[in-house]
Amino acid sequence: MAFHESTQHSFWLFSSQDDLARLRSSINQEAVDRLTRIHATHGTNDDGKYLTSEDEQLYLAFYLQQLAEAVVPAFPFPLAVKRFYLTTSVMDYHPKHIILTCFYMACKTEEINIDLSAFVTNLELSESDSALILQLEIILVQRLHFHLVVFHPMRSLRGFFYDVRARGAVSQTAELEAAYRDAKALIDQSFMTDACFLAPPSQLALAALCIACANHGIDLTSYISANLQAADKPEQTTQLTESLERAKTLIQMKATEIDSSKLKRVDKKLKKCRNPELDPDSPVYVPPVS
Repeated sequence: MAFHESTQHSFWLFSSQDDLARLRSSINQEAVDRLTRIHATHGTNDDGKYLTSEDEQLYLAFYLQQLAEAVVPAFPFPLAVKRFYLTTSVMDYHPKHIILTCFYMACKTEEINIDLSAFVTNLELSESDSALILQLEIILVQRLHFHLVVFHPMRSLRGFFYDVRARGAVSQTAELEAAYRDAKALIDQSFMTDACFLAPPSQLALAALCIACANHGIDLTSYISANLQAADKPEQTTQLTESLERAKTLIQMKATEIDSSKLKRVDKKLKKCRNPELDPDSPVYVPPVS
């Protein structure tokens, strides 16, 4: 399947960060309205304070940064986590539970043959974690609209790197290898930002390689002109140039800085305002129907 035919292209690419901000604000407001009614029913969260959209992004950024330090690069499930929270509030489902469920689901989609009991044992999880993963798995798939295929920029980066090397477009072999490693690091870091929602993975990959090569004294302009641009179609050349420059900006976006004092305040607020019907530690928890 080509990327332009994928659900990732059709449903998970956005025109701007403003579009993403509006979507997140809408999800947050819907959650606040719903949770106000739920807490009133159960007599909980008596102070009436809820997370803002900005609070949710800070909280999720913390968990994603913890995740980045623990997972194998190019494993696609961090993107599933990010997609999930474009449809769902942190106040409904805690990131620590969704991350585990995404991890287990990604093992399946990447054809890593591991049953749940082995998964739980390897991660030193509890029986309650095992049950929760099973309960949340169908919720996760539904909230992702059953869009499980992920086109990762790392695959495109690998293709560009081998193509540049095979064509002999660069004479500095050692520098190209170093640039490739740096480009992989740029892509890994980009998953802490919204870059994956704002540009196709191939553009992010090429942008990362161009930036990394430039830092090692390698100019890929000739390679791009000779192999990726059509001389008889100047409008496509202009479009590619503009898209590549935009992707370079996106791939270098800075991740959200974690203010520890603010994070503690958000965590304290979340403990009060979480959806009690979806919180496994709540006395009014309602398990999903399996």
